[in-house]
Amino acid sequence: MLRRSEAEKALLDCISAYKQYGIQRSLYNLGDIKSEYLSCLKHLSALLTHSDSNGLKQSGRPSLQEVLNEIKRVEGGSSSSIPNKKP
Repeated sequence: MLRRSEAEKALLDCISAYKQYGIQRSLYNLGDIKSEYLSCLKHLSALLTHSDSNGLKQSGRPSLQEVLNEIKRVEGGSSSSIPNKKP
């Protein structure tokens, strides 16, 4: 089983890959890719919720609110608002 830090890193890598390669609208609009990206975001939000409730703060990682905002943006289907490259 992955440790929390390894799981968090894997999810951040998933998000980074999506933002790097999913930047093209044609790729962004593919349902499977978008679904996987949302899945990564939701798993990361769960990890961040647990970490934040335990008082574990790490610099350089997205805040829980940033992840929740990204989930809302992607679920809203706003393809005109392309994600930035920064995870």
